[in-house]
Amino acid sequence: MKSIIDNIVEQFHEYVGIWINQIISYLPGVLLSVGLLFASVWLSRWLKKKTKSLADNYVKDESIASLLSTMVSSMTLLGALVVILMILDLDEALTSILATAGVVGLAVGMALQDPMINTFSGIAMSIRNFYNIGDWISTNGTDGQIKDIKLRWTELQKPSGERIFIPNKMIVSNPVENYSIAGRRQIQIDCGIAYDSSLTKVKQIAIDTIVRNFDYVKKEEDVVFFFHNFGDSSIDFTLRFWIETKSMLEYKMNKSHAIIALKNAFDKNDISIPFPTRTLDIDWSVAENESSDAYMPPKRNNKPRRSVPNKNPFWNQTFNQIKS
Repeated sequence: MKSIIDNIVEQFHEYVGIWINQIISYLPGVLLSVGLLFASVWLSRWLKKKTKSLADNYVKDESIASLLSTMVSSMTLLGALVVILMILDLDEALTSILATAGVVGLAVGMALQDPMINTFSGIAMSIRNFYNIGDWISTNGTDGQIKDIKLRWTELQKPSGERIFIPNKMIVSNPVENYSIAGRRQIQIDCGIAYDSSLTKVKQIAIDTIVRNFDYVKKEEDVVFFFHNFGDSSIDFTLRFWIETKSMLEYKMNKSHAIIALKNAFDKNDISIPFPTRTLDIDWSVAENESSDAYMPPKRNNKPRRSVPNKNPFWNQTFNQIKS
């Protein structure tokens, strides 16, 4: 009995010695891993703060800046975790974790494909300076002013006042026409004048009217004017000039002002803007010949009809009573 107890105690001392030796052998790695863990946590917080302040200078949306800083912080901690597992000789555990993470990431990516595409599209839209909040754009068949750019969608306000939300992937993957990025717009007016008008006079009056009514136009060379078509009822021309504006409303108001000024100038100088007309030339000699050969209905016989006496005395008596 004593020998059995002695064997158990001896084996226990042997196992404890092995455990102590293993702990001592792993102790430097453990201490290094703990130190690396605290350092990576501090580094991730510092990088998150720096990334946030840097992103605020280039990204228009606060949520996107926070997302970028969080992603940088998470990637730092993930890298530190991989290094710690390698230091502790947990290669098999690391392989299993990476394999599981890959499968989970693939499944999540397939399930959240559209939201993730919209999110990364929103990040790309916030970093690039192709459009900003307040710009007037045309995309996906919709015109409007950008009111907000979020992670997954962009909010537009149409000229009629309605708000429309467009997924960011549709804006990134389709052409976008930005009316505000240049800070100036070209107004184009298409019109027509009567054929009996003096074309030289019309051109000079139109150019002088634009120069006189718009401070943006400094000289006559700033106005582009040309005739381009002999229309059915008029000689058509196009007039173009530039104004300094980013607002769609201001652009439309200036165009309206230009149309009113041109109409008043043309009326003052007896220049007519004809509406569509159609002229019919009739050869009356041919018309008379055709009318003479036309079908004439037979004349009616206007002779009074002969009355036929009714042989029935009852009807004769009744008729005479009604007649009297």
